[in-house]
Amino acid sequence: MREDAAIAVIVIVLIALPVGLLIGSVILRGGVSFANKSLPKPQPRRRYDEDDEDDDEYDEGWDAYDRPRERRAKNAGLIPEPGLGKGMGIVFVNWIAQSFLGGFMRVSIEAIDDEAVGMLLALIALPVWFCIAAGIRAGMLPTSFARASLVVLFEVLIVLAICVVVGVPLYILLVATR
Repeated sequence: MREDAAIAVIVIVLIALPVGLLIGSVILRGGVSFANKSLPKPQPRRRYDEDDEDDDEYDEGWDAYDRPRERRAKNAGLIPEPGLGKGMGIVFVNWIAQSFLGGFMRVSIEAIDDEAVGMLLALIALPVWFCIAAGIRAGMLPTSFARASLVVLFEVLIVLAICVVVGVPLYILLVATR
C-alpha cells in the first residue's frame, strides 16, 4: 500500500504538477496578451514643442530639418508577457496562496454545517480569490493592480471558453450514449 502511495506522489510531482503549471502559464500569457490588446496605445511624446522656441533666436534654415523626438520602447505602457518559466512560477505561487484560502474556506464551511451559509461564504470567497490572484500578478509582473485585474479577468474568460469548447461536446457525447 505504501508503494502505491509513493508512486502516486511521484506521478503527481513529476508529471501532473508540471503539466498543470504549463497549461496555467499558457493561459496566463494569453490573459496578458488579451489585456495588452485591450489597453490604449501610448502616444509618443515629443521632446520639443513648438511653443518652446524663442522668437529672438529663430533661424529659418533649421526648419528643413526634422526635430528630434524622444524615443520610447516599442511596447511602452504594456504588460510584458512572462516567459514560460516565470509564468509557471506565477501560477505556482498563485496555487499555493489559493490553496490556503481554499483550506480555510473548507474548514469554515464544515464548522458551520449550514448549507445556505456555506454558499454565502463561497460567494464571498470569489472576490477574495480575484483580489489575491490580481495581487500576485501585480507583485510578480511589472504592472499595476488594475492592469493585473484585467489579466485575471481575461484568464477567467479563457478558462470559461476552454470549458465550453471541451464540456459541450463531452456532454453531447454523454447524452448520446445513454
